[in-house]
Amino acid sequence: MSALQPFAHILVFYLGNTSRSQVMQKIRTGGATGDHTAAKLNVLISGEMAIVGMYTEALKNIDNCSCASDLAAAKACHQNRAEVLAGAVGRLGARPYQASPAWRAFACVIANDVSPLNEHQTIATLVNTEAKISEQYSKWMRDNAFVVQLLAKRLNSRQRATEASMYRLQSRLKDIKLAA
Repeated sequence: MSALQPFAHILVFYLGNTSRSQVMQKIRTGGATGDHTAAKLNVLISGEMAIVGMYTEALKNIDNCSCASDLAAAKACHQNRAEVLAGAVGRLGARPYQASPAWRAFACVIANDVSPLNEHQTIATLVNTEAKISEQYSKWMRDNAFVVQLLAKRLNSRQRATEASMYRLQSRLKDIKLAA
């Protein structure tokens, strides 16, 4: 049994009229091995986990209650996408990316050593990062590995929604600042 066969029912769902046998043929001839595909998916996981860490830090440093709920929702969306990707990597028989404790400790030292940003700067940084993550998903949607393409397409709409919510939050904060 191919390591990619667990994806067949998902692929049939997303490809509509395509039969299971056609999907399995596409998987077998997709040109990428399970290890190669898992490595690519782990890159996406690392990006999602990095932004989860950014939202965690932002939530610690922002006092605005209305802002906090938006940030928590965005963080949860990224965490969910990381879990979906990790599940896919696991089904490929590989080990999903996990940030090492040493890296997390280093990130905390750096974060504590830098003067904190105000909420407008923090939101601007998150909006910029969301745009970069969206670009990454767009790039992966054109990947030659069929499973990578499919997952990127599936998760891209969620990423675009998260990016749009951060743009709306940024706009709302600018409106509040102008009104004050």
